[in-house]
Amino acid sequence: MRKHFFAFLEEKKYCFDEIANDISLIQQLKYMEQNHDYHEEGNVYYHTKLVCEYIVENHFFELESNQKNILFTAALFHDVGKQYSTKIENGKIVSPFHGKKGEKLFREFFFKNQQFFIPVKEREQIANLIAFHMLPMNFIEKVEIDYFLIKASWCVDMKLLYLLSLADIN
Repeated sequence: MRKHFFAFLEEKKYCFDEIANDISLIQQLKYMEQNHDYHEEGNVYYHTKLVCEYIVENHFFELESNQKNILFTAALFHDVGKQYSTKIENGKIVSPFHGKKGEKLFREFFFKNQQFFIPVKEREQIANLIAFHMLPMNFIEKVEIDYFLIKASWCVDMKLLYLLSLADIN
């Protein structure tokens, strides 16, 4: 019988290491390097751990239970798309469109997963947070920013998007 992923998170008390041990998609991030100009902390796995821990330590007090689970899950999976988008360009590591690729990987993971499930409404909120997680950081540079802001506002809780982006840069 498949277990609700949010129950699993709560059971593990949002401890990144314990959660990551049971998720192969997250374990694979240990082997993904990233651009050190933006991520001095090292590989994608360690960065993801720091993002998850930042959210728990700094924002859980202000969120309802379902928001905690949605935000933590989005943080946990926010960079999984780097596995399929990372390349070297002009001597630098880049991961273009990793949010969109991560959104797809996240959906596939929970569609095929025999161990965990997330109900469709919450799964789609998380997938969209993953897809749009770079929007606040690219706000000034984005062409047609109005279009992207409106599109994001239709499918994500903008407060959660802000908190995810904030954790991603800290």
